[in-house]
Amino acid sequence: MQKKNLNNMILFLQQLKNRFTLLIYLTFLLIFHYINTGIIFAKVGDTDFIFKNFLIYNFAFNTILFLIKLFFIGFLIIGGALLYDFKIKSKQIFKSVILANLIYFIKYISVFVWATSNWETYTSESLHTFNSKSYLTFNIDETNSIFTQFLKNFSLYDILFVMTLICLLKLLNGIQWKQSTKVVFSSYVPATLVYALFMVFLTEL
Repeated sequence: MQKKNLNNMILFLQQLKNRFTLLIYLTFLLIFHYINTGIIFAKVGDTDFIFKNFLIYNFAFNTILFLIKLFFIGFLIIGGALLYDFKIKSKQIFKSVILANLIYFIKYISVFVWATSNWETYTSESLHTFNSKSYLTFNIDETNSIFTQFLKNFSLYDILFVMTLICLLKLLNGIQWKQSTKVVFSSYVPATLVYALFMVFLTEL
């Protein structure tokens, strides 16, 4: 019964149009982004916060950035598939990328839950501390600035995104785990590492 439900879900996702997938993604982005920033603004009360996070132009700007990010990752994955001559439909690749990005909404949900459960005590400083725990810095010595700056480009959500992307590529395209892993680790992962190194280089200038 569970296997049948999983197969039905996979079939539904395979047949789901990309435009509807993108609409679902942007709808969730709008809802979580504004609920998250709204509740934080209500407590922190920073006069500049609403102008930086809560106006419609901010969402429009973020939407454009997300669309660029989605298409860029999609083309990277297509390149990885072509590298190994795997027959993966580009529509399914972009759909996998869009759905995998939903993993980042966990961050919105976690901040919302944390903020509401610590409503009486949290401040903008404690919120920053809470958010920083998601990054892969942990208790690294800050004197090792280059290594620390490199890790600050990644968070736990980035690891979950890679794992989810591998899973979706496998399920939606009917390929093996080994194939989907090869595609992601030969395209998206190296590009992300190069980007992180580039950001470290800019920081250290």
